[in-house]
Amino acid sequence: MLNNPESAPTPHDEEHKDDALSARDQAEGTGGYPPPNEEEHAVPQGGEQPAPEEAEAPAADPEVGGSVVRPPTVKVVSNFDEVGASQRVLAACQDSLRYLTDRKLLYAWDGTKYGDHGHLAKRWALEALDKVHREFEEGRIHMTEDGQPVDKEDFLKFQGKVRSLGMINKALALASLAPRIQVTSREFDADHYKINLQNGLLDLETLELAPHHPSQQVTKVAPVTWEPDAKCPFWEDSITKMSCGDRDLADYLRRQFGYSMTGSTYEEVMTILHGCGANGKSLFLGTNLRILGSGEYGLTLNPEMILKSTMYGMSYFYRQVEGKRSGFAIETDQDRTLGEGVMKALVSGDELSGRGVAKDPVQFRPRIKIFMGVNHLPALLSTDHAMRRRIRVVPFRHQFDNTVNKEELEGKVERELSGIFAWAVRGFLEWRKQGLNPPKVVLDATAAYFQENDHISRYLEERTDISDPNARTQQGLLYSDYLAWTRDCGSKALGKIQFGKMLTARHFEAKGGNPSRFWQGIAIKRIG
Repeated sequence: MLNNPESAPTPHDEEHKDDALSARDQAEGTGGYPPPNEEEHAVPQGGEQPAPEEAEAPAADPEVGGSVVRPPTVKVVSNFDEVGASQRVLAACQDSLRYLTDRKLLYAWDGTKYGDHGHLAKRWALEALDKVHREFEEGRIHMTEDGQPVDKEDFLKFQGKVRSLGMINKALALASLAPRIQVTSREFDADHYKINLQNGLLDLETLELAPHHPSQQVTKVAPVTWEPDAKCPFWEDSITKMSCGDRDLADYLRRQFGYSMTGSTYEEVMTILHGCGANGKSLFLGTNLRILGSGEYGLTLNPEMILKSTMYGMSYFYRQVEGKRSGFAIETDQDRTLGEGVMKALVSGDELSGRGVAKDPVQFRPRIKIFMGVNHLPALLSTDHAMRRRIRVVPFRHQFDNTVNKEELEGKVERELSGIFAWAVRGFLEWRKQGLNPPKVVLDATAAYFQENDHISRYLEERTDISDPNARTQQGLLYSDYLAWTRDCGSKALGKIQFGKMLTARHFEAKGGNPSRFWQGIAIKRIG
């Protein structure tokens, strides 16, 4: 049970909030892996049967002494057509091929993960068909599956055809119809508390490392290895400096790092690392990306997408974040405004629609944790409760020595990757116990950020009187006064609709009918 009531994912909440654990996925019927020995032996569509096992050769005769000569295996071969070719491919490659029915993609296993590796699938198909030719030449194939003797001329003619790209593509297309290799995209990377590494699949909760196997159905691999006793003295010293010696802040950064390695979006927060240059923001974010792998579990984000003021054209961007667990953007310019709609869409974990270039749209749940490193905090148009619970500001106040070579820093990080990953795993375990649990310095920085951006409250305090509940001000007049105030103080004005929403959130009521609607309980102060 997690101890932080505000942010910590309890087992009960996690079950309903996040389908991260495969056991929960199976209970909900949305994920998990196929039951063992069930999909593999299902009868494929079209009536084709898996190729029979080779007949067992006679054992040695004890009375003769020594071993007897084993005769060639009598093996059944599928018929000489496209369906037969697909059956041979399935018999040889069914453990390494998966067809995504919802994406119409054939994935191949490359030894560590699945992916849209068309060249691998074609190579394996060719090898499977060539193997039949070798067995025939060795005299191990005597009959077709319908019991007819194999005609050498027909067989060799067919073998000439199967080596063409067209036949291989047709064989793979027909193989994709077999239920034993059919899955949906949601069945991949379904356990959000497991992470695929160079030396196996690690369960972050039990710390058990399993050898790579196709049944794991993962599509990502981080470029690190699990070495639980590995150390990272340079990295830990850097974290101490980034946090200015604040142990609570250093522990928080480790929990953030550990949480970012999961597929859970329980916290629903975006983390803004704020501070002037040379304070460790880029080192922290770049190391996170190095551990998770750019294009694997990690992603470098275009800051324009997070600072975008409109949702137009976001479908392609959303498609890029599918399957990613952590992403960061660096923004150094002043006078930027946070794209609240995009941020909320990404951190909520609610289903999104995205599309690739010239591709059909797909539905998925984002699993990404958003980090943003900034020299200047972006402006907020809304400071309501929904925004306050989704943003954390982490102050980076230490100044590193500018004379340190960037390549030298990256080299030190590279040498400690396994140790940094082990450090982050400990952060994950801490997160599971208490949630992110931001320290006071983070809560204070976040509160100051929202107070600075809450210019509606400032406007009401400076230009209005809200002491009389019976006061009335015509809507257009109040908004015009608000616009004049923003020009005077240099604030970015809200649109009329957003302005109204902010007042409604403060429990003011709009009454009356057009064109004389008014705000109840607000009066404009007389100036002068």
